[in-house]
Amino acid sequence: MKKETLEKYKKLVDDICSDDSGADMPYDDFLKKWALKLYSIILNDREETFKKILKQLRN
Repeated sequence: MKKETLEKYKKLVDDICSDDSGADMPYDDFLKKWALKLYSIILNDREETFKKILKQLRN
């Protein structure tokens, strides 16, 4: 994944996951982690990574 694309997406995820007061919610880190993983799958179309993430989500 291109670094500038990743940085742009991280900012988008940060904006979406933070509330209006700017305070982080306890689940924000979890959401950010999975949002970035899913985005990397979409960009790279990596089936194996997608399968691994689905397995992790089931556990």
